[in-house]
Parts: sequence; structure tokens; C-alpha cells
Amino acid sequence: MDIQKIKGYDMEKSIVFCFTGTGNSLTVARDIADKLENCVILDIGHTEHSIEVSEYSRIGFVFPVYFLGLPLRVAKFIEGLSVPPGFPGFLFSIATYANVRGNAVKQAGAILQKQGQRQNYAAYVKMGDNAIAFYGSNPNIERLAVSYRQQMDIIIPKIVAKETILIGRKFQPFEAYYNMMIPRMQKRDEGFQLLDACTKCGICSDVCPVNNICVRDGKPEFGHNCEQCMACIQLCPQKAIDYKGKCAKRNRYKHPNISINDLIEFHSPPDVTIK
Repeated sequence: MDIQKIKGYDMEKSIVFCFTGTGNSLTVARDIADKLENCVILDIGHTEHSIEVSEYSRIGFVFPVYFLGLPLRVAKFIEGLSVPPGFPGFLFSIATYANVRGNAVKQAGAILQKQGQRQNYAAYVKMGDNAIAFYGSNPNIERLAVSYRQQMDIIIPKIVAKETILIGRKFQPFEAYYNMMIPRMQKRDEGFQLLDACTKCGICSDVCPVNNICVRDGKPEFGHNCEQCMACIQLCPQKAIDYKGKCAKRNRYKHPNISINDLIEFHSPPDVTIK
């Protein structure tokens, strides 16, 4: 399904809010939307305005696991989402991960619970790893593709059928690690280094899901509002962005079904108003 961004598009039955860096979560959101009638996908990182969602029968959140939990922007977005009391619709969260599942979907459920809502369904999807600042990515693309389809063949029918499951409680050691790392996260871009190979193409700015990169006189500048999605490092055509000198020999990663242009389009300024 094509991503739809249409002003006044208020008759949709389903809406999926997606946060993505290198395309894993966007792939999941697209595949879910393709199986739901009249479903729109919106970019969490670039949807700043208030959204009223009472006309939707399904509201979904698709996001990666960062530091064993929710990306900070996703947590803030769900906290600020105006879901009316007694909302009768179906709320779900899907988290993409590479190694450890963490608490992400449980954190999303806890935020919704504070708002008087219930998260009806949640699941994790194992995908390729893009944490290049920590280690190189060497995914077996073919094996991951088979595993991905098997996972989605279970998840999508449950969302279509509005199947409710018990989410469970957060695992406290994961929560402690998350609470330690998240306050440091946004300024970790201080470790990003611009190399001489930079051609001033601006792709790093275009693919940033939180507008953290500003190009001045052709040179990228990092705004210390980073989510550590690593899109700028992973997607630079010249491999001209590094992190503390660690990434030069590490493999880059982008989901094979998502192009750089797909990500640029998805992160373009929103022109949608949902009321």
C-alpha cells in the first residue's frame, strides 16, 4: 500500500503511526496496512501536531527497540496522543528488534494505561540489526526474510481480527538499563564525526526521523536531539559519517525492501490533518 498523506483524510478505519530509521519498522507498517481496509500510515518523528483519532477502529504503533525500550520520540508521541476516554477501538503495538526484545511494547501499554486505555495486542518482530555504533551488521538477509514472513503471517491476522492478548509486566532489569541510557541518548551524537569523503549531498538530513541534522553551507550539523537510529551513518552514500572512529570497517544496513527515497518521502513534512 502506498503511504497516504491527504489533508482532511478523516474517514479511515485504521491508522498506523510508525517510527523508522533504516526501514525495518516502515516495512512492518506497510505490510500491516496492506491487509487493513482504508489504512493510513503516519510518521511519528515528523507528526508534531495534535491528532484526534476517535474515527478509527484500529490505532497501531510500529517502532524499533532502542536500549531495550521505546524510542524517546515514540514514548512522547503516545503520551501526547488524544485518545478519547472509553475509546472502543483496537490499540496495538509492534516492535522491531534484532537481538533482545526488551520492554518496548510493555512500555507503550503502560503509557496507554495511564491514559485510561487498554493496549489490546502487541508483538515483536525480529529483523536486521542497525546498531552500527556498537557492532557491525551481518544479517543473513534470506534467512531473515523467511523468518519475517513467518512472524507476520501470525501477527497480521490477529490485528485484522482484533484479537486481544495479555501484554504482561515490564522486566525490571531491562527497565533499569533503559532508564540509565535514555537520558544520555540525545547527546550521543556528539560522538558523530564527519569525514573528508562527505560530498555535501544532504541525504543524512533528509533521512533523519527527528530533524536532528541541519545542513549549513553544505556541512551537516548535529542538534543533540538524536534518537540513535543510525540512519545518517547507515545511509550516507560515501560512508562519510562515523561514530568515534568505530564504523569505517563495519557493514552498513538498510532494509532491502525500503529505498533511501522511500525514507526521504516518508520523513517529508506532513500535510495531513486528522480530526
